[in-house]
Amino acid sequence: MIKLSIPPQKHFDHYLFGSVLYSENPSDIDIAIIYDKKFISLQDAIHYRHKLIERLSEFTPLEIDTILLSKEEEIEVEFLSNAKHLKI
Repeated sequence: MIKLSIPPQKHFDHYLFGSVLYSENPSDIDIAIIYDKKFISLQDAIHYRHKLIERLSEFTPLEIDTILLSKEEEIEVEFLSNAKHLKI
């Protein structure tokens, strides 16, 4: 499993999921970014995701795939309940 550290960001939570959790040779790095829309606009969340991918791409040759959900969307689709994940 790849070790990945993302500095805490107010009103954002980050979760690893997918092959990066169970494979010695993952095909990519999947990250769920959950944001609080009471404090963060969708536009700001998208900008943050872009910057995060840019920064992480400097440290790994693996493709970084993300899913961006508000806390409300995550509850509605039960993403974390249905996926093996690790909070980072």
